[in-house]
Amino acid sequence: MRKGLIYLLIILALIILTGIFFVLRNNRHYKGNDAIKSIPLDAALIIRISDIESVSGLVLKDIEYKKELEAFSLTSKLYGLVQRLDSDGIFRENSFEVFKHKNVFVSFHLQGKNSIKALFATTSDNKAEENEMRDWITGLADRGFAVRSKKYDAATIYSIKNKRTSKVFYLSPFRGFVIGSYSNLLVEQSVRQLQAETSLLSDPAFFKVYRTGGNTNPANLYVNFAEMPGFLSAFFKDRKKIPSVFKVNNSLWAELDVDVKSKEMEMNGFIAGDSSNLLNELLKGMKPQKPRIMEVFPFDTKIYFSYCMESPEEFRRGFHSYLKTSGNELKYESLLKKIKKNKRVDVEEELFSFLESEMALVYAGLNPAKPEGNAFLIAETRGKSFSLDKMKKLIQALEGRSLQPVENYKVDEETTFPVYSGLPEDLLEHVMGWFFPTVPQKYFSFYDNYIIFSESLNSLHDFLYANVLKKTLVNKRLFMNFRENFSLRENFFFYSEIPVAAGLLENILKKGYTVSSQEQKKALAKFYAAGMQISSTGDMLYSTVYANYLPFRENEPQTVWQSLLDSTVINKPVLVRNHYTNEKELIVQDAKYNIYLINNSGRILWKKTLDGRILGDIEQIDYYRNSKLQYIFNTKNKIYLLDRNGNNVDRYPLTLPAKATNGIAVMDYENNRDYRIFLATADRRVRLFDKRGNKISGWEFKRTEGTVTQPVQHFRSRSKDYIVFSDDHKVYILNRRGYTRVKPGKHVVAAKNCKIYIKGRNTPDCKLVTASPRGELIFIDLPTGVTTVKKIMEKTDNFGFIFYEQNNSPRYVFLLHDKLKIFDKSLKALVSKSFKGEMALSIDKYMFSKGNYKLGLLSRDKQHIFLINSDGTTYKGFPLRGSSRFSIGFLKSSSSRFNLVVGGDNNYIYNYGVE
Repeated sequence: MRKGLIYLLIILALIILTGIFFVLRNNRHYKGNDAIKSIPLDAALIIRISDIESVSGLVLKDIEYKKELEAFSLTSKLYGLVQRLDSDGIFRENSFEVFKHKNVFVSFHLQGKNSIKALFATTSDNKAEENEMRDWITGLADRGFAVRSKKYDAATIYSIKNKRTSKVFYLSPFRGFVIGSYSNLLVEQSVRQLQAETSLLSDPAFFKVYRTGGNTNPANLYVNFAEMPGFLSAFFKDRKKIPSVFKVNNSLWAELDVDVKSKEMEMNGFIAGDSSNLLNELLKGMKPQKPRIMEVFPFDTKIYFSYCMESPEEFRRGFHSYLKTSGNELKYESLLKKIKKNKRVDVEEELFSFLESEMALVYAGLNPAKPEGNAFLIAETRGKSFSLDKMKKLIQALEGRSLQPVENYKVDEETTFPVYSGLPEDLLEHVMGWFFPTVPQKYFSFYDNYIIFSESLNSLHDFLYANVLKKTLVNKRLFMNFRENFSLRENFFFYSEIPVAAGLLENILKKGYTVSSQEQKKALAKFYAAGMQISSTGDMLYSTVYANYLPFRENEPQTVWQSLLDSTVINKPVLVRNHYTNEKELIVQDAKYNIYLINNSGRILWKKTLDGRILGDIEQIDYYRNSKLQYIFNTKNKIYLLDRNGNNVDRYPLTLPAKATNGIAVMDYENNRDYRIFLATADRRVRLFDKRGNKISGWEFKRTEGTVTQPVQHFRSRSKDYIVFSDDHKVYILNRRGYTRVKPGKHVVAAKNCKIYIKGRNTPDCKLVTASPRGELIFIDLPTGVTTVKKIMEKTDNFGFIFYEQNNSPRYVFLLHDKLKIFDKSLKALVSKSFKGEMALSIDKYMFSKGNYKLGLLSRDKQHIFLINSDGTTYKGFPLRGSSRFSIGFLKSSSSRFNLVVGGDNNYIYNYGVE
């Protein structure tokens, strides 16, 4: 009995121990497991995803550019990969709930010559999770999947075939790791590596950047520079075209924290390693600098590479360190030593002796077929004169000739740039070609303290001209908004407009990875730019990569030139005559109350700050009666008279006794330059001055009943003078002394946006014409004063009005906020044209030829200008971008096209060519 009890207790103990064993076994925890250990060492790219459910939701649903990415083979394949995993249900099953919020790694590997395969890896916390996964895998056979298993060393690899797509996914739960791929070879490679207990964490360079990765980002990207040449060879036609930055002798890794948003993507992280990589050797340990060289990049810059050096000497030392460690020293030194021996000049020493702290390669107005044609090598120098002397010394030593300009590029009479031929024997490329993909060197010139090299004289002209006009990249709002996503200090920067970069890759990438279809071109056009900034920090490099999606942006206006002001144009640009050349120039005022004189090449001749906004028009007078012209105008407080150099004339500016309420009107009754200046002021006076600013004693007009806001006008008809204006109470028709000459037969008032016009001048049917605040037409007979009022508009609020005669046929033009109406002599509506957006209630009239009138309009909210034919149709090529009223004329007498000058975006003034 006792013996049986003992046996029973032993059996019970064995059962309990066995149970404990299996419980412990199934709940065994895998401590210290990190899925990165399962990633094969030859991974070129690795992505760590912190929350696969949220990231897949972002990639598949949230980003706005998904459709555009799917237009391309590579990104379409990546999307297909994510969608297959999602549709196969692998990451949506209950058994996989535990993996949704764990780190999941996706690595990319080159297999064979052209095939890129991906591996997925994550971890199990314990044996129970691993067993549950095995049960789930085997259970897939009952749900339409073909499931097979095979032993591979100590692991079991399952093949899961989706019968609907015929795609096979290989999955292995092994020692706390979960490894999956559409490539069986990658899964096997991962298993072998886990058994050998080797991993990327043994690589000091990888381990260093791995520790810097942020865990709060949705993803991290790891780049293995050593594997990138092989990886990229799957996409490039020629391995020689693969950027040299990826060519390394030792381990070099980058880690980037990835932040993907609906319209942009940003990555930040470190680069580390003991490598002969060019950027690593050049920049490591160099203090980041604030870039200035962008200030001279042309406005239409599409791509640029730039370096900011702490000093040229440090940069040069890093360069020679790279040459030595990479094995390129002999290749580089042999030619220079030969020249030094034969010509007694050290080319590298002389070139670096005049460099300051920045240099860049810029592609502007790019032609993808010949990018070098619009490429510029730009370097900041230690002074133009010093640098030119160094270049003269080099040319003299190398070719035995003195350096003389091959041409003098003339922007205008006062602005000339000497242009010189470059160094012989491709020497500049031999030295600088290590830093840039191409080195323009045929010609060079200077702008301020920058030396600019180019392969084309015309391109160099364009570069210099853009800088004269300040039409540079830093004045492009779109670009500056883009740059705000980067640090203020850097050592290296790469920028490219995305559609342009894709065009350049056409001849480099293999078929299937290029932009070949219209669908792809349209997709790329919706992206703006990508940039990469690198800065040294300690013994590592810090990098920021940013790209954005801007589907609704306007193209740059196609202008003859654009000139930069300090602020937005606020008045109608005025074409004025240069009394020396008889050519036209331009006067304009900006929102900072600066007034500018700009020549017909777009160069600002001078700028002067006024006390306020100019009221009315700017006129020219011959103050000294010597055929030299001055500019006269007024603000609320002063009347200004400026000479052609922007200097005040005589006793001007005149301070007014009361604030002006309108712009001056300058009369020259007898065309003898005995000018009379009319101006209304807030004390309800209409004042009359002579050209010196003295009050005219013979002017007897007392006061108006209200405020005069439109300029005083002078008409002469049938030998009688009429001084005409209106306030908000009545119309005044006076003689030269200020007495009433004609009294309107009815009480009438001109609307506030309406001038008074004359119809039938020097005929018995002569009349004054204007519009009332109610939209009625007012006709006042001269000289009888008989007044007729005709209702013409059904409903009016505020409006603009002008009158003109076309081939002796009257035209009455009304502009509402959204509609233009033109009436004929019988007051029949000839034109009724609607506009989208709110129109500014100002109408400008232009005569292209006798009887051929056109109307200028401005859409305030749309920032567009319209030129309307007399039949109501829009002139060819319009609307155009513009933010102010505009002037039309010939800036140059030799021009075959009219010039239209108007305020533009980003503080520019635009000069369009109009056929």
